[in-house]
Amino acid sequence: MSKKKQAEQVAPPDSSDAPRLISLNDHPSVAAKVRRAKAWGGIVAFGIVVFGSTSQGATLSDALLRGLVAGIIGLHVTWLAAVIAARRILKAQTVAAVEHAIARRRRLPAGRS
Repeated sequence: MSKKKQAEQVAPPDSSDAPRLISLNDHPSVAAKVRRAKAWGGIVAFGIVVFGSTSQGATLSDALLRGLVAGIIGLHVTWLAAVIAARRILKAQTVAAVEHAIARRRRLPAGRS
């Protein structure tokens, strides 16, 4: 059998039958929470480093530069933590919803679907 015929026989799965998966960005509440966490992580890291630097006698320009770097790092670390937490929460919610649907289906009488 030629390679062309083999490629024609193996068809991709129908997209209408496949379950629709959503990303964290498409979820209505998770995307906003991740953005909010990123913002607070950057602001808090910036503030802590600027305050610490100025209280130790650094010049304002050095303190602001250190704060900027710390803010960028804090933003990314917080973003990573928020995405990991959101994935775990959504996974747990999905498992709970499936278990609830299975339990509800088991409670229904045999004649009803």
